[in-house]
Amino acid sequence: MDKIREDEHAAFVAEKDDLEKGLEGVRKALGMLRDYYSEDKGESASEPPSDEAPVFLQRQPEVPDTAHKKQGGAASGIMEILEMTESDFAAGLAKAQTEESDSQTEYDEATKENEVETTTLEGQVKFKNKEYKQLDKTISALTSDRDSLMTEQGAVLEFSAKLKDRCIAEPETYAEIKRRRDAEITGLKEALEILKTEAALLQRKQRSSRLRGQML
Repeated sequence: MDKIREDEHAAFVAEKDDLEKGLEGVRKALGMLRDYYSEDKGESASEPPSDEAPVFLQRQPEVPDTAHKKQGGAASGIMEILEMTESDFAAGLAKAQTEESDSQTEYDEATKENEVETTTLEGQVKFKNKEYKQLDKTISALTSDRDSLMTEQGAVLEFSAKLKDRCIAEPETYAEIKRRRDAEITGLKEALEILKTEAALLQRKQRSSRLRGQML
């Protein structure tokens, strides 16, 4: 906006200078023409020689009128053209000045509005920065608390798992129960076989002892 206003003002200054120079020139020309044609038209003509004048003067023919005569009709046309030109220059200058004044007024109003808006936005930015810093502190504190709670929770879960291993018996599966019973049955069978073998040996020893006693 500042660049546009600067360019507009520079263009106005150049246009104003051209219009003022043109207007000044036209007004000078009009002034000169008006002064020239406002002079008395009745200039004194050469008086005829009197009877008392010398004879050679009386016999001289009249001096032809070679003086420049002012053409009023042509001058009025030129002056009308110059007056129209003066009016155009004056109207153009007035229009340029009005447009420049309106543009400057609009620029000043927009500048004031921008200053007010900038002040408002700067205040909002300061408030947001303050709020951001406060929120950042809150987030940091909450993050620290969360990390502490997670560490504490991890320790509690680890201790709970150890307690479960020690205090809670896991149920045996069917396969484990069957394996254990089969092992017990096998062990009982082996023990029974051992008992049978020992009983048979004991009976043999008793028989042998009896036979020896009878022989004696």
